[in-house]
Amino acid sequence: MGTPDVIITRNNGSTPACAMQMGLIAPRAEALLHSGISRGFAEFPIDRARLFSDIVSTFLTPQMLCTVLTTPSGATAANHNQLRDQYKGDSMTPAEALQRGVIARRLTLHTACPANYDWKNAPIYNNVDSCDDVTKELSDGIPVTMYTVPMEAHLLQQRLETLSAAPFYSRYSNSGPVVCRGVPGSVDTYHSLYVSPIWADLDFVMRIFQGAAWSAWQLRKSCVGGDNKTYSYDDLMFDFGMRAYIPIEVQDGAATKSWTLVIGAVAAASNHPLAGLIPSSLPYHRYVGGEYTKEVLAQAWANGWKVTR
Repeated sequence: MGTPDVIITRNNGSTPACAMQMGLIAPRAEALLHSGISRGFAEFPIDRARLFSDIVSTFLTPQMLCTVLTTPSGATAANHNQLRDQYKGDSMTPAEALQRGVIARRLTLHTACPANYDWKNAPIYNNVDSCDDVTKELSDGIPVTMYTVPMEAHLLQQRLETLSAAPFYSRYSNSGPVVCRGVPGSVDTYHSLYVSPIWADLDFVMRIFQGAAWSAWQLRKSCVGGDNKTYSYDDLMFDFGMRAYIPIEVQDGAATKSWTLVIGAVAAASNHPLAGLIPSSLPYHRYVGGEYTKEVLAQAWANGWKVTR
């Protein structure tokens, strides 16, 4: 094994210090972020190059990386199931998340509206007539989060991205998602369509993409299930997002271990007629709470703790 990407030094209870090999970490992270953003926001009216550069400049700094590597989540073998149940589908402020090892920011939306796009008939939007209908929903910015897990990247992605894991970090109204037929002719490494019935009053169809160490998703208006039934929902106006699983080698004391730096971004809006009356901070804080829930779940897996529903 070569020189670790990060060396953490702890001295007599003082704030830990981190020596970073940013020349090794940054190119690896940037390649995965580029893939995730390119796919996850492919048909969203955003300047994807600007989103990429904003995430890199905001999150990929030695200070930010050291914070997420050295701040405990608060999860233990005794309380992790309770913590996860408390926050899945619920709110957490960015300030609270920071105290638990999750950094959350809303980055400015730099719009890039395509010409002659058929918003009304697009299969990935509901109740949208114009680019402005979409962009005004993100006037406060694009939510982005970052946290770390002491687990190899490919193993974390493999476990977290399976549909069977979803009920452990979201409040599903039944046993979990319904898998729909695949997408003919897709050239992506992996793809699927599924119906997610969350909270009993919110249903949606999502298309999932996966590559090596990244994933992305995109709302669909409908899909056909394995039972030949057509599932169509309009509870969400749109939902786009991506997650990058960035592998890093961390030396903490005498031990060197493979960790994963997880960076995610999302752009979504409800189609409910009363959605405009809800403060924009509420869905943002729910997203942050959901990402903290995933961090706790992943740490339980990494530490071999018993996970219950």
